[in-house]
Amino acid sequence: MMLLDALARCDGVAHVETLRELGVPPWVAGAAVRTGLVRRPRRGWVATASADLALFAAASAGGRVGCATAARRHGLWVLDEPGLHLSIPHHSGHARPPADAIVHWRGREWRQGHALVDPVATVLRDLADCLSVEAALCVVDSALNSGAITLGELERLLSDTRRGARLLPLVDPLAESGFETLVRYRLLVAGILARSQVHVDGIGRLDLLVGDRLVIECDGRAHHDDPLARARDRERDLLLTARGYLVIRLDIRQILRDWPLTLAVIRDLVARGQHLWRAAGLRSGG
Repeated sequence: MMLLDALARCDGVAHVETLRELGVPPWVAGAAVRTGLVRRPRRGWVATASADLALFAAASAGGRVGCATAARRHGLWVLDEPGLHLSIPHHSGHARPPADAIVHWRGREWRQGHALVDPVATVLRDLADCLSVEAALCVVDSALNSGAITLGELERLLSDTRRGARLLPLVDPLAESGFETLVRYRLLVAGILARSQVHVDGIGRLDLLVGDRLVIECDGRAHHDDPLARARDRERDLLLTARGYLVIRLDIRQILRDWPLTLAVIRDLVARGQHLWRAAGLRSGG
């Protein structure tokens, strides 16, 4: 039971040295393997039958979970996760990653250790070149906003990556959700500038503001499922409308599935000048 408890703290997969640090002698792990209580993904590692599949694959291949797969495990906002990403050193003997895994091969920069997830810095460097620009930007903004990395650190980190020069000018540490980043970036691609987290006295911060008065709020799934949050949103929308703001509240479907229609509506409003006080016949939203 002591072994299983220790493995549970490691999501079901751990090196024998990690288990030793948790109070489990190596002979206990060895005996458990021989009796079939646990399995051995690779020499020096043990895992439960219900172990995390990504971590088990990483341990089996002599590597770590990396890129988009690791980003989610670090609590960063990931738009999509196209398959299992693994980080594996070239010198890993007989490495056999799953056939459908996306492998980031390592050279001299590989550092030994018993961690099964790449550090944030490595993750951000990888995904900057691996994912699409909009998907990578969502993760990078999330890392900045959460404090996982500073803007200065990010600039140094991405300066020599293939896409770093393109990605860095797009980042916004103020973005509070991946959906905000996604909408802001897609609008920018369409030639529409949206500012993040603009403060309105007496109301608070807006997700995005286009021009003077076009407010775009981006609701995630958790937010949508919270009735109190929805009630607060309706009150905010009324107060903003009373001041002359034009409010569009987007849900996940409108951002991900129905984006062409969403963009068409926003484009039409901008084309008619509805995002400006003067064009709307209003003086100020104060």
